[in-house]
Amino acid sequence: MPVSGQTLSVSFVPTDTTNYNNASKNVSINVLKATPTITWNNPADIIYGTALSATQLNATASVPVSLTYTPPATTVLNAGNGQTLSVNFVPTDTANYNNASQNVSINVLEGDADHYLEQPSRHRLRHCAECGSTQCGGKRPGCLNLHTAGRYGIECRQRSDSFG
Repeated sequence: MPVSGQTLSVSFVPTDTTNYNNASKNVSINVLKATPTITWNNPADIIYGTALSATQLNATASVPVSLTYTPPATTVLNAGNGQTLSVNFVPTDTANYNNASQNVSINVLEGDADHYLEQPSRHRLRHCAECGSTQCGGKRPGCLNLHTAGRYGIECRQRSDSFG
């Protein structure tokens, strides 16, 4: 039924007309806009440096809608727990449905050096190069130059197969 005032009619015609009379009734009903049902759970924890994507921004609604996320996809959040992600829903059928919104929380974990160095492109360590004993001002073999601004925690371990 479309949103607006509607008149409903009913007529009763008995099979036993000796004991019962015909009857009819009209009633008015006011149909209000519905609010879409939103389904969106707290996403899994991510590691600092991971950009928000459809993996985290994956809300759905019970009717066709236009979605706007805050913060938007490609945003890299700072490390910290309980950060708010929001979505606003604008239904394509605005005559019969209300706008809706929902919030969820995400935890952004601090990354460890091994994780960053194993997946540099994912974590924006764009210019990472290993250098030998004659480079890096004569420092020990296996030192690392990071040419991207930022704060990095690095754990140094020498493996028997690392430098031959």
